[in-house]
Amino acid sequence: MDEEKNYSRVNKYDKRRKTTKSITILMIVAVGLVVLLIALLVFGDKDTDDKDEKTTPSKETTTEEVNGDEDESNSEDPTEGEEGTEDSNPSDEQDEDEGADDFVEIENIPDEEIDDPNVIEAYTANWKPIGTTQEEPHTSVFNEDSDDWKEMIEAVAYALKVDEDDFVSHWIGNGGEQRANAHVQSKLTDEHYTVYLEWIETEGWQPKKVERVERFIHPDQAD
Repeated sequence: MDEEKNYSRVNKYDKRRKTTKSITILMIVAVGLVVLLIALLVFGDKDTDDKDEKTTPSKETTTEEVNGDEDESNSEDPTEGEEGTEDSNPSDEQDEDEGADDFVEIENIPDEEIDDPNVIEAYTANWKPIGTTQEEPHTSVFNEDSDDWKEMIEAVAYALKVDEDDFVSHWIGNGGEQRANAHVQSKLTDEHYTVYLEWIETEGWQPKKVERVERFIHPDQAD
């Protein structure tokens, strides 16, 4: 009986010792897992932050890069603008020169210098020869089908600043050596004009003077 009691006590002791040992091991394992989990959380977040810092550019870097791109684009744009300006300036200057060449400055002839009572007013201007397709030597031809006539009509329209269809030609005839006089009437205002032309060698007819007159007087009827 005593041996059975002793054996029973030993078995209980062994079971208790094994249970305690198992509990201890489980606690150690649990503590280790908790420590490992904490370590993973802490170091995992740190690695993530490090990766974010490496992969995500800072505001300063982004700003510098943007400013750098702007500086490069700005450094290129002025050059292109200058080239564009250089390309456009000559044409602008040419247009201005052409506009200056086309500008007609009229100078009125004083009334005291007009001795014809039929003349209301008279003026001259810085007109230029209209150009010609004719060859030299030039001979004035007062034929309505001739190139000379067409160019004289063009010179009259140029002097009056109207279209060729805006006036009626009453008479165009000889006004002297390499000169012509044109008597026309405006379809727009019914006013009468005498336009004095002169032939400029190789350059064509050039208006010299315009008179606004009371009425048309044929040269054969003039005093």
